[in-house]
Amino acid sequence: MLLSQDLVSKPEIHFVLDAFRKCELAKVENLLESIEYGQENKQLYEIINWKYQQLMFGRTEGFPIDSLLLFETDTSITSALYQLFYGDYLLAKGVEAIAHQYYLSARQMAEALNDKFLICEALKRAVNHVNDKGQVYPLLEKVSEDYVASAFDSFERDLSELHRIRARSLIDSLPYLNQFIEGVKIAESNGNHLVAAYYYKLIGVKYDVYSDLLTNWGVGTKQENLWKSIENYNRSLLLYKRYEPSSFAVNKKIGILINKGIAFNFMSKFDSATFNFDSADSLIHEDDYQNQILLNKWRAEHFVAINDYEIAYFHQKKELNLRRLSHRKGIEESVAELNTQYQTRKNQIERQKATNQRNILFIVLLVILLLMVILILFYRSRQRMMKVVALKNEEIFNQEVNQLLSEQELKSINSMIEGQEKERKRVAEDLHDRLGSTLTAAKMHVDVITGENGKLEKVGSLLDQALTDTREISHNMLSGVLTNFGLVPALRDLVETIEGTNSIRINLEFDELDKRLESQTEINVYRILQELISNTLKHAKASVINLEFKKEQARLLINFHDNGTGFDTTNVKFNGIGFKNISARISKIGGVWDYDTKPGDGFHAEISFPI
Repeated sequence: MLLSQDLVSKPEIHFVLDAFRKCELAKVENLLESIEYGQENKQLYEIINWKYQQLMFGRTEGFPIDSLLLFETDTSITSALYQLFYGDYLLAKGVEAIAHQYYLSARQMAEALNDKFLICEALKRAVNHVNDKGQVYPLLEKVSEDYVASAFDSFERDLSELHRIRARSLIDSLPYLNQFIEGVKIAESNGNHLVAAYYYKLIGVKYDVYSDLLTNWGVGTKQENLWKSIENYNRSLLLYKRYEPSSFAVNKKIGILINKGIAFNFMSKFDSATFNFDSADSLIHEDDYQNQILLNKWRAEHFVAINDYEIAYFHQKKELNLRRLSHRKGIEESVAELNTQYQTRKNQIERQKATNQRNILFIVLLVILLLMVILILFYRSRQRMMKVVALKNEEIFNQEVNQLLSEQELKSINSMIEGQEKERKRVAEDLHDRLGSTLTAAKMHVDVITGENGKLEKVGSLLDQALTDTREISHNMLSGVLTNFGLVPALRDLVETIEGTNSIRINLEFDELDKRLESQTEINVYRILQELISNTLKHAKASVINLEFKKEQARLLINFHDNGTGFDTTNVKFNGIGFKNISARISKIGGVWDYDTKPGDGFHAEISFPI
C-alpha cells in the first residue's frame, strides 16, 4: 500500500493504526517502506518509525521531540497521533505523570476530530495507566466504560470488554473469573489472538493469586487451581509466540515466565520455579529495571521457601538497589525530559520570532506598496467620480425640468377636462332649456297652422325630429342616466346602446355598491370607460369586451379586457390625447392604473381608486 504525500488527510493512516493496535509489525514495516513523504510529512514518518522501533526492538530513543511545539498547537490526525506516541515515549522513559497528560490531550483531540481509531487508542492507554498506577477503582471503571462505548469493531469490543471485566474484578475478583473465561472464548472465535493471550494471562493470575480462596469456595483444590494457572499461562505464551521476536512479545513472555515461577514456587516445585525464573532472566535487558525488580523480589521469596536465606537476602538487597536506581533514573529522566521540552520550545520560539520579524518586514513593505496603489486608484476614482457626479447633477436637473413640465401638462389637461365638463353642461342646458323650449313653441305654432293647412305636416314632423335630437344631445352631454341614477345604470345604458349596433358584445360584471360615488368620480370613471371602449371600437377589431368591477375593502377595482388584435408597446408611444385624458382622470380621482397588451392578445387595463 502506498501512503501519499497528503497522508495526513487520507484514511491510509488508519491502516497504520490498525497494524499497530493488533501488533502486526510486519505489516507496519511494509507500510514504512512504501511511504512517500515530502518535508511536510517528515515528522509523520518519524513518529510512525519510532513506534515501530519501540515495539519491534524496544528502543526508546529517537523520538522527534523537536516537532513538539508544532503538534501541540495544531489540530489534526497527525497531531493527535504525535501526542499519543509522545505519551508512549514518556512512559517508556519513566516520566509517567507527563505521559498521562499527553494521553488526555490526544483523547480530546481525537474526540474533536471524531476519529474512532485514535479515540480507542487514547482510551486503552488511559485504562492501562490508571490501572498500573493503582488509581481509585471508580476512575478505572469510568475510563473502562468509556472505552467500551467507543469500541467500533470486534477487536476493540473484545479488548474493551476485557478491560471492563478487569476493572470490576479489582474490586471483587472471584465472581468475575467466569466472565474472563467466557470472554477468551469470544475473542478466540473472533480470531483476536492478541486479546485472547491477554485474557489467558489474567485467568492464570486469578487461579494463581486466589487459589486458596477458590478452594474455600469449593472450586478445586489449591494444587488444582495452581495447575490451571500454569495451563492458562502456557496458553498465553503460545499465543504471544505468534508475535515474536518483537520486543513487546518478549516483554510479555518475561512477565508470564515470572508468574509461572511464582506459581511453581507455591506448589513447592522449586526446580520448575528456578527454570522459569532463569528463563525470564535470560530475556531481561540490563536497563529494564521494572522486570529486574519483579524477578529479584520473587527469587528472594523462592530462596526463603527453600531456606536459603543468604541468597534470599542477596536478591532482596538487589531488589532494593534496583528500586533506588529506577527511582533515580525516573527523576533524572523527568528532569531531562522537562529540560529537553524547555529547550525545544525555546528554540522553536526563537525560530518563530525570527520568522515573524521577516514576515512583519515583508508585511510592512507590502502595506506601503498597497497604500501607494490605493492612493493612486483613489485619485483616479475621485476624478471619475467627479465626472459621474457632474453628469448625474445634469441628469437630475433635466429630470426636474421634465417633471415640472409634466406636472404643468397634467394641470393643463385637468383644467381642460374640467372646462370640457363645464362646457358640456352649459351647452346641454342651453340645448334643453333654450333651444328645446324654442323648438317646442315652434312645434305648437306649426300644429295650429297645420290644423288650418294640412300642407305643413312635413314641417311639424321635422320639428319633432329636431326636438328629439336636441333632447338626445342634451342627454348625452349631461349623461342623464349617470346624473340621475348613478354609474352602473349609466354603464348598462351605454352597453345596451353599443350592443344595439350588433358590432361587439360587452360583458359587464360588478359588485353592488352600498351608495353612489361622488358625482365627479362617477363622471370621470364613465368618461374613462367611454374612452377605452371607443379605442377598442376604433382600433382593436374586437368581438368581445369584458368589464368587471370588484370592491376590495375601501377601493374599487375595474378590469377592462378586449379580445382584439393588441399591439407592440415598444413600437407605440402612449402620448396621445386619449391616453393622457385617461391618465389625468385617474389621477384626479386618486387612482392608479396599469395596462398590458401584445400582438394577438388583446388589450387589458386594471384601474384602482379609493371609494
